Amino acid sequence: MTPFRFGPPQQQLSGVYHPAAAGRAQPAAVLICNPLGQEAMRTHRMLRVLAERLARAGVHVLRFDYFATGDSDGDDPEGHLDVWRDNLLLAHQELQRRTFGAPVTWLGLRLGATLACLAAASDALRQPPARLVLWEPITDGPGYLAELAESHRRALEASYVVVPAAYRQPGRDEAIGFGLGEPLLAQLSRLAEDTLAAPLQTGHATLVTRTGLPGAAALARQLTRLGVPHRTLNFDHALDWVSEEALNTALVPNDAVQLLAGLVDDEGRPAA
Repeated sequence: MTPFRFGPPQQQLSGVYHPAAAGRAQPAAVLICNPLGQEAMRTHRMLRVLAERLARAGVHVLRFDYFATGDSDGDDPEGHLDVWRDNLLLAHQELQRRTFGAPVTWLGLRLGATLACLAAASDALRQPPARLVLWEPITDGPGYLAELAESHRRALEASYVVVPAAYRQPGRDEAIGFGLGEPLLAQLSRLAEDTLAAPLQTGHATLVTRTGLPGAAALARQLTRLGVPHRTLNFDHALDWVSEEALNTALVPNDAVQLLAGLVDDEGRPAA
């Protein structure tokens, strides 16, 4: 495991590279695309465990923090979808450089899955990922903001009893300890199914979703219309992504690690 910095001097990003153990017949690599805020905090340990497991199986893995998140440069309000999409593309180039062009799978969780879709549709993408693995992508921005607002309100209520009126509506500048800038709020307020309608540059996509979750079903229909080969895997769980209980806690569900690791088979092809 090698921590490092990359990107332009004015927007340095924090990355952790997990080199593949020797012995794999065909090279393969995975770029992990984090979710946002408390979701990223809660899943950090799980994604590290997953990265270490994949590396032992002979898969190169890169974890990284978007600008204005984690250990990367920038303050919370400076982060937004456009800059994070470009960060993902930069991380993809960095992983390809380190793995000499091995086929790369992008693994995105929640808003990270949405960013993977936006990046895969970008004209700036020169060498597309072999596959996308998208765990519960956010396709309804206003609904997501309302979810964050309600979770933030519950956290305040549990801690202070009195809830300021400013936090009773989704248009606010903080979500459970993480700042949200005006550009990000505006982008999320416009985020809908048709935002992800641009053709995706990828060989295959896998949607991981709970049974009946509407966002993934809508995205699956978009992929069908775009002609992108894809499949949907139902993974029912009791994780509350934006619960106030996320504070100072971590998720390492073994069944989730097994499922995600299994999406890269022993030759780097999509699992059946």
